[in-house]
Amino acid sequence: MMRTKPAVIQAKLLVTVTLATILFVARPTIQRTACVRNDLRDRILIVHCRSADDNLHAHLLDVKANISWSFNDNSELVRLTFFRCRLAVEDKRLSFNAYYQGTDIGGYDIEWSVRDDGVYLVTGDGNVESSPRQEWN
Repeated sequence: MMRTKPAVIQAKLLVTVTLATILFVARPTIQRTACVRNDLRDRILIVHCRSADDNLHAHLLDVKANISWSFNDNSELVRLTFFRCRLAVEDKRLSFNAYYQGTDIGGYDIEWSVRDDGVYLVTGDGNVESSPRQEWN
């Protein structure tokens, strides 16, 4: 019967502990804020946003009203933070990714403008992108 040397066992244990530390120790989280604003012409907007952990429920937004929420990125490597929003106005519907951890959309504060032709990302300097990220169905 062959015995494993103590130095080999210690080296394997060190590698295992190092990998476990890299994979499972909580990483610092980043505080973010997302906002969906009703920029439709004279129509009430229904907004329902949710992640795997948080259901923000449906909200009725008057023109120029908004819904905003704050959250932290998930610190686990295997579960990323993701918010999806469903929008409805009269007979139109659309769904879009309001936030997906790891993408470079909007920085720490993400703002969306809902307009008659779709949903637009508002850039960090307050300007609205020239074309919608998602159009109405």
